Amino acid sequence: MQLISRYRLINNNLDETTVYNEHIAPKIKHLDLRCVVKMKHACQEIINNVIDHSNSPTLGIIVTEDYVSVRVIIMDSGIGIFKKIRDYFHLENLSDAILELDKGKCTTASANHSGEGIFFSSKMVDLFFIQANRIQYISKNDFKHSYLLENIKGTWNKGTYVSMEIIKDN
Repeated sequence: MQLISRYRLINNNLDETTVYNEHIAPKIKHLDLRCVVKMKHACQEIINNVIDHSNSPTLGIIVTEDYVSVRVIIMDSGIGIFKKIRDYFHLENLSDAILELDKGKCTTASANHSGEGIFFSSKMVDLFFIQANRIQYISKNDFKHSYLLENIKGTWNKGTYVSMEIIKDN
């Protein structure tokens, strides 16, 4: 995997549409329209969250494709999504932050966000994965279940790492 794009977020009026159109859309334009629409929505939601919530100086993007699927990875070096939610809602632990996120309508900026971006994005793609604050959240839609893995050694500790995968249509 190779980082295809890195953005500096400090003092930059970057928006999710520009990032998507410049660095993700060209890599997936050959896919079935249904896949493109889902990935566009999910990517723009996650990019918007990095810009608005992460307190990260950078945003990175990786796009990979094989015979079966296409995956977009969006990462930052900010506070970490689970810590941000835990602190904002004064929750006891990071696991509670994932439960709030999994229910939907969870936002740390209600004036500008509905809190449904991550929730709907996780349901649109076939495999949705967030790694932050030594915790992993996995939503696999063919089983209609979500999973939480805690204190995983070697996991993404600084910032947030989001992977979204769509199985290509035959």
